[in-house]
Amino acid sequence: MMEELRPYAAGTDYDDDGFEVVALGSVEDGTRRAVMLPARAKRLHPENLELLIELQHTAARIAEDQQSAERLAEVLREGRVSWSLIGWAAGITGEGARQRWGDDED
Repeated sequence: MMEELRPYAAGTDYDDDGFEVVALGSVEDGTRRAVMLPARAKRLHPENLELLIELQHTAARIAEDQQSAERLAEVLREGRVSWSLIGWAAGITGEGARQRWGDDED
């Protein structure tokens, strides 16, 4: 969870779409995280707001991991590694890997 995070920047900034930019930083390691939330999220209970922010960060990490997997599959295919082995490494079938990361030429 994000209980260790504390604000490091005061104030809020609203864009034209009603989103609030909230800047947070970790007291323990000094890392900074920024989140953008719909203005209506301010009405949430603090625990739910923390969960919403955690979900946003988790989804961002998943997207980064998916991009990394796509790059790795591409490099492996360039090295003539079979879709079957790529699928095995990803925990899916070879056909699933081909459908997910392959192009029309595969």
